[in-house]
Amino acid sequence: VFGLPGEMDTCSGSDALSGMATLVSGMIVLFLAVPAIGFFAWLFYPDPQKPKPKRKNFPRPDSEEKFENASRKLVPFPSLSDPSSLKLSVIVPAYNEEDRISVMLDETIENLELMKKSRDLSSEIVVVDDGSADTTADVVMSYVTRFPKSDIRLLRLQQNQGKGGAVRMGMLRARGELLLMVDADAATRFSDVELLMRDLRKNESLAVIVGSRRKSEIETGRSFWGGFFS
Repeated sequence: VFGLPGEMDTCSGSDALSGMATLVSGMIVLFLAVPAIGFFAWLFYPDPQKPKPKRKNFPRPDSEEKFENASRKLVPFPSLSDPSSLKLSVIVPAYNEEDRISVMLDETIENLELMKKSRDLSSEIVVVDDGSADTTADVVMSYVTRFPKSDIRLLRLQQNQGKGGAVRMGMLRARGELLLMVDADAATRFSDVELLMRDLRKNESLAVIVGSRRKSEIETGRSFWGGFFS
């Protein structure tokens, strides 16, 4: 009986030592874990983005600021901020389209002539050669000289900027009150522009109108994959 208090004291001392050891172990683990977490965070997470330097506006070459007219004279392009001097500008982005752009230009010129006679619609065609490696520019220039009254202008980009960049560059140099982008491969009938003009007349507050071939594809029974990849 007299030995029980001593045993209890021994047990209490052991518990205290065990608790102390656990506390010290936890502190050691915490001490090692914090730097480890910081290291892995630095290793796997990118650095915060630094502010980008201001873009410098370098002067563009003459081929992007001027065009050759039918007399082969260099004339400065206007700016989109200038007052519009005609009704419709047709913007045609083209990249290596020497074999297909003639079909589109023939149809476009024909339809614009009809619109000019029937509605006195003034227009221009701005073809943007997006750094083509073929003779796209030569084909377009042949139309410039053959059809001087159609007001065809060729914008030559020194480097390929992609379709979006080519469209943007062409529209920034357009003179029309209305700007129309069409593909160089004649994927759609240019005569369908009348449908866009009709919708615009119904609601002149519209800023953008987009034409789609999807409805006509369904009506003509075009295959699913044909519509999917178009």
